[in-house]
Amino acid sequence: RKDILVRIISKKLSKGAYYKRKGIINEIHDKFTAEVEIFDSGPDADDGGDIVKVDQDYLETVVPKEGKKVMILNGRGRGMLAKLISADNNKYRGTLELIEDGIVLKKVDFDDFSKAV
Repeated sequence: RKDILVRIISKKLSKGAYYKRKGIINEIHDKFTAEVEIFDSGPDADDGGDIVKVDQDYLETVVPKEGKKVMILNGRGRGMLAKLISADNNKYRGTLELIEDGIVLKKVDFDDFSKAV
């Protein structure tokens, strides 16, 4: 999916230069590779803007704070925007409310949604 926030979790990519950095997906090249624009590493840094191709195994979703918008990536509501109502960090699941119709989805795995941009 385009326009979702992801975190790079591989030290292999560019010799670790992007490890734990966040970025936004600009384009999907095939089912397993995305073009990611890297964000600045901090509020005072000006080291973002690089565009890299990244395999999905090197990415993880970003779980926002409660009340923020997310994009559902898999399962019921796939492709829809929702609001994160609550997050269970022990079980790696969240409760989401679909923005379109207010339906609440419970026990959604963190891997199945990511912060929307």
